[in-house]
Amino acid sequence: MSPTSSDKNIIVIILVGIIIVLLGVLYYNYVSLQERVAKSGVSAPLPEVKDLRLIQGEITDIAGKILTVKVSKLIGRGFDSSKVVSEEYRVVAGEKTEIVKLTFPSSTFTSAPVAASNAPIQPKTDKISFKDLKKGDFIGAYADKNIVSASEFTAVKVELLPKNVVVR
Repeated sequence: MSPTSSDKNIIVIILVGIIIVLLGVLYYNYVSLQERVAKSGVSAPLPEVKDLRLIQGEITDIAGKILTVKVSKLIGRGFDSSKVVSEEYRVVAGEKTEIVKLTFPSSTFTSAPVAASNAPIQPKTDKISFKDLKKGDFIGAYADKNIVSASEFTAVKVELLPKNVVVR
């Protein structure tokens, strides 16, 4: 005896029901895991930085030839355990410190293509003086040695970043 169309419909309904129940169980377990991880405060540690030669941040103070720069860092990772903390660095502009302003092509950050290739877009660099830097500017400061445990260093180069590329 072959199954009738009503028998086939019943089998399909049962299979769909089983699939819906399984998806519900999987979703419940996924949400439950997220909640448990968030409540535990446990997150996977970020890799430890061992060699730091560049900081990027906002100038919060200028005193003589010293810039105070606030750098934001992401601490931890996970569902809801990530947080951002700020550190301050004192960046000294020495006699040999190169200070430049970066300018990108105007179409770089629009939907219009800049070039047909996937070549990196190179910014234009213009030399500026220390007095062109002001509070609120976003800069990159380069060191010629490891500054991972330093809070003050003499920069070999300071780049003033354009406002249209800064993510705050």
